[in-house]
Order: sequence, then structure tokens, then C-alpha cells
Amino acid sequence: MNERLLLRLPHRQIVFTFPKVLRVFFRHDHGIVGDVSRLVYRMMQGVYSAAAGRRIQGAAVIAYAFAGDFVRFNPHLHGIFLEGGFDRQGRFVHLPSLDLPRLAQYFRASMVAFFLNRSLINERLAKSMLDWTHSGFSLDMSVKIPAGSSRTREALAQYIARPPVSLSKMLVEEHEACVLYRSEYNPYFKTNARLFPALEFLVQLLQHLPDARTHLVRRYGLYSSRSPAARGLESPGWCA
Repeated sequence: MNERLLLRLPHRQIVFTFPKVLRVFFRHDHGIVGDVSRLVYRMMQGVYSAAAGRRIQGAAVIAYAFAGDFVRFNPHLHGIFLEGGFDRQGRFVHLPSLDLPRLAQYFRASMVAFFLNRSLINERLAKSMLDWTHSGFSLDMSVKIPAGSSRTREALAQYIARPPVSLSKMLVEEHEACVLYRSEYNPYFKTNARLFPALEFLVQLLQHLPDARTHLVRRYGLYSSRSPAARGLESPGWCA
């Protein structure tokens, strides 16, 4: 991804998370991920075009992740977005700053409308979710990728496609039939380690196995495999 796809231009990692009340739909319908992912890209494409004052063509790689700390089921999206886009004249419009609070509200409204239109939630719940002080929807845009930082691009490309568990964080106690899993301090669990009975750990892990032929990483805009520009982006001329 770093060597043959991502442009040597500024990018930003954006992480989209969802409230607990909606996570059950991701658990039982992996196909919903593609629709949500496309909606998120179109949302960001519209935001960038509005900030530019004209339509621009963006690019993004969006990965679906379903594991949080300690193997907890926590569906979320990791996106590597081009920080701006190209106008009709082929000029790159750099947009390094966005209004995060307004973007978060837009994300919440878009997702609530999506699940309501699918009849997965009712109007009463939809209205309530729009009024929640702590909605459970969140955006993290804190990680930027400078144009010349190949190391950061490579690290993030590997990070968004990481597996649900890390062997380096696991300690298996065979005689006790348990697994000690270490991580960074998690405010939800209020700890940096959890001890699982071996069978419970396997049950938690198995819920993260995707269905056969499930696409976990998708490309949009200029990075889409269907985009005529994608063949040019993947040519050596676009790479540092």
C-alpha cells in the first residue's frame, strides 16, 4: 500500500467508532460494513469539497476492524484519507484543518439516518440518539501523515490491517488453562491486563473471524481499483 498506492501527499488517519446499541448489527451482518464504509467516504468527500468551495476528487483506504482492547467486540473503521483532493484542473487542494465537532455531528446524523432507513432502529430511538450528550459516535483525527514521511505511511498501512490479537501481548499458562493478555491501560476496563480462562479467550477470539470472502479493506476515490486514475497511481512514476 505504501509503495504502490498512497500518493506522496499529506494524509490523515481518521478513526470512526459506533455506540454499543449499533454494534450488534455489525456482529450479525458483516455485509453492512461495505455500505457504512462507502457512506463514510462519501461523507468525507462532501466535507472536503465544501471546505474547498468546489468539487474535488479525494482518495481513501478504509479498513474495518472489529476488535478493541482485550479482544472485546468493538466494530470501528480506520481510514487513511488524502488530506484534500484534486480539482477539475488537476491541482491538489490541501485542506489540513476541519471542524472536528461539526464533523462528528455530521457523522452521527448520517449513521443514525442510515440505520433508520434500513429499519434497523425505530424513529424514537433515532431521535433519542441524536439528542444523547455522550452519543457513542466518535472521530479521532489526531494522526497526520506528512507528505514526505514514508515510515509513517508504512506504519499506518500495517496498523489498519492488523489482526485482532497480538502474540507479543499474550502469555499462555498451560497448567492453569488460562491466557493473560496485556495491553495499554484501558479506562473502560480500568486495567492494562486481563486474565481469561482459555476456553473463554477462544470464544472471544472466534467472534472476530470474518466470513469467507469478506472484504476488510476497501479503496475509494482515486485509490479505487475501478478508478482510471488508480492504474496511474500504482505506476512507479507516482512513488517516491
